[in-house]
Amino acid sequence: MKFDRDVLYLITKNLQNDSISLYSFLLVNKIWCEVAVPVLWKIPGRIPLTKKAGSIIFNVILSHLSEDSRDILKKQGIDYLFTEAYRPPSFNYIIFWRHLDLQLLENMIKLRNVKESNINIIINELSKLFINKNTKFLSLFIPYSFKYQLHSISWAEQCFSSLKSLHYFDNDDISGSLTLIENQNNLNEIQIDCCAFAQSNIIEKSLIKKADTIQHLQTNWDPEDEFLSYFVNLSSLKIGDPYWYGYPNNKTNWCHLEKVSLPGLKVLIANIDSHQNLDRMIKIINGHHLHEITLCHNGLVSDANYHRRLIRAIYQNCPNLRYLSMPMMELNFPEFERVCLKY
Repeated sequence: MKFDRDVLYLITKNLQNDSISLYSFLLVNKIWCEVAVPVLWKIPGRIPLTKKAGSIIFNVILSHLSEDSRDILKKQGIDYLFTEAYRPPSFNYIIFWRHLDLQLLENMIKLRNVKESNINIIINELSKLFINKNTKFLSLFIPYSFKYQLHSISWAEQCFSSLKSLHYFDNDDISGSLTLIENQNNLNEIQIDCCAFAQSNIIEKSLIKKADTIQHLQTNWDPEDEFLSYFVNLSSLKIGDPYWYGYPNNKTNWCHLEKVSLPGLKVLIANIDSHQNLDRMIKIINGHHLHEITLCHNGLVSDANYHRRLIRAIYQNCPNLRYLSMPMMELNFPEFERVCLKY
């Protein structure tokens, strides 16, 4: 029985999260292999990799390096990276890569016990493989620890123009961050961790320009209500980090919550210590669609009255709640019983 490519593409689309089944496609014939490979290489590392698996993937990446790049590495005495005899790859696997995780690349390099002084050189050559006119990424993750060659990367490259998901730690390259955000037209999910309050204000102004498409927003600082009022299509919101050292003791009053309308909000995660009006927010946004609320805190919850108002706002305004996590005080157990009885 033969399947044409269109049928195989439909099958692989339904199996894209089943790597074991997709792997079996590689063993059937050339056509099945050609259909499965792009799907398998869409998100390398989407499941935890063993050292052996990470090493194999890294060898495949190295096999794509140009002769010039290989010569540069060898002249720097980094030829020990090439543990296998060079063989040109059967496919250009890099162009299938859709979700670029710079942490994954760094981890694979460090598996080879590379000297810290040489990592920058290797990253520079690998960036030529991934950041060019032939690649196209849907998501990008820049970790906090990743400090190699960020200033030399052109974030305006076409390969970054169609991101749907962006997660990055501000690495002091504020101009690059702004370029990356403002170059987007279909950004759906964004998570930003900032180390300085002044920079968070600048980033907020860029995010506002893209507010219409963003459905999932996560920041480690506590934005003002005026900023939130632009994100009318939010489905999930996570704000504030109890241990954000960049702006400790932040107490956001949210005096203009009447401007905030988040009719589709389903998930709310917030730092209870940073906001004095979370209860008002839950009332005003109409928590009818909220099905998950997680409230974290720095330590001991001291304001029993505020805590009681929060509990009351939840059981009075969130009829479809499925999950609730929040700090609890014995004094408010009777009020919390109403939550238990309601759900």
